Amino acid sequence: MNGESGGLRGCVAELVAERRPRAVLALGERVVAWLPEGVECVPFSPVEANTLQGRYDLALVDAAELQCLDPEQTTQLIGRLRDRHAACLAIAEPIAAADCHERFVRHLALGLYRWRRCREEENGWDLYRFDMEHYKPSPRWLNSRHWAHPELFGKYRW
Repeated sequence: MNGESGGLRGCVAELVAERRPRAVLALGERVVAWLPEGVECVPFSPVEANTLQGRYDLALVDAAELQCLDPEQTTQLIGRLRDRHAACLAIAEPIAAADCHERFVRHLALGLYRWRRCREEENGWDLYRFDMEHYKPSPRWLNSRHWAHPELFGKYRW
């Protein structure tokens, strides 16, 4: 987690400025309001999730919109967005939610991490993020210099 920052709009604006998406896939009406002016938005609902087509630079999810789904459906939807439809996925979770710990564990299991904690007047939000570019960096040892016999690689059929 990179610490606490301003309101949720500020966090979303920072994410949009970093990613510079051509279009944002948005789950929830509030997400559309959080986006800065001039960003193309493709809204959808959990019911429409199975019919989504295409890949987007960024997907934003309001966790309140996932309340109508059971935990297994929620996990499947987040996994589908992460794997098929978005290069970067961000989920806004209210801090005061009753099942906050369960959601935190579910997000960690799906490879998301808490990117920002956004404070507003009376409530706060955790912004969880999954970005394939930052998910698993290549280790230093994964190169030809550390192979057993790099000079023989490709010469013999093993």
